[in-house]
Amino acid sequence: MPEKRLKAAFLIIFYLLFSWVFVYYTMQVPQYAAASLEQLIKGTAERPFQYRILGPWLIKAISSYSHISLRGAEMIFYFLAYFFAFLALRRWLANFLPRWLSDLSPLWLFICSINNLYPRYPWDALTQLFMPLLFNLAYKKRWGWFLFVFAIAMLNRETTYLAILGFTLIELGRVGKSYLRAAAVFVIASAIWLGLKIALEKMFFEQAGAFVQLEFFRNLEYFTGKRCFFDYMINSHLKPLCWIVPLCWLAFLSFANFMWLFIFPKLFNKDKTLLRLAILIPVHIAIVMVFGVIAERRVMAELYPLIIPLALQTFFVNSSQCDRLNPSGKL
Repeated sequence: MPEKRLKAAFLIIFYLLFSWVFVYYTMQVPQYAAASLEQLIKGTAERPFQYRILGPWLIKAISSYSHISLRGAEMIFYFLAYFFAFLALRRWLANFLPRWLSDLSPLWLFICSINNLYPRYPWDALTQLFMPLLFNLAYKKRWGWFLFVFAIAMLNRETTYLAILGFTLIELGRVGKSYLRAAAVFVIASAIWLGLKIALEKMFFEQAGAFVQLEFFRNLEYFTGKRCFFDYMINSHLKPLCWIVPLCWLAFLSFANFMWLFIFPKLFNKDKTLLRLAILIPVHIAIVMVFGVIAERRVMAELYPLIIPLALQTFFVNSSQCDRLNPSGKL
């Protein structure tokens, strides 16, 4: 019992320290001029940024109730968001990795995130909380909680569509085959996504911007050197190298700081549920290529809960251990 309490105390201190590291790093990153925190709180930012209202509302609430500056409230918000993100990722990783590896969730998130949080938006930190939480709820068949959290997460960012797709892929591997109930959850989640998307558009339709961003041709210019990938990195000294096309591709491939490369060794010895979910990686990249800015590598944060366990299983988990954690890929 004393050992467990000591370990729990150590983990809490470890997570608290890493939370401050993330806060310090995040607050060094500039905001996007057309979607600053002040504009997001006032409801005057460009669409679709203004749709992502959860983070700005929480920061405003912290500032109002604690009577501190907006910047101080923002730091508290990021601290809490990252702390709970570590806990959510830890719980998700524990399904596929030895406990000591899942306990190091802040380290793995840091490896993926460093230099990938540009520019600064409050919804990015919450994304790193909601995605592993939603995947874990779907994995554990906590469908009521899944829908509840999903509705809240949709107020944070519309990329929660990945949770619907992830839920579907997880259900395809179920043995119990409760298809009707799973189909009902899928329909309800899809209705929540579409309904909230339309409701947010009606709330902010007078704002500048668009319902969705169409960025495909702009993104093509990044891969040909016509636009600068390095505009979205803190390392501004790399900008003169923009015209070197191979470096443009290398900048793109460096999302998650190349951790995704470690997915491929021993690929078919890995957990079957994770392998099904890995389909979401190219799907999300393709969607970002059309509707996002591919140079902003922070948009890949939704994929970290998939990249991290798949990469770590290359080094620390063999196929027999996968079978014990998740026999025959069955849930």
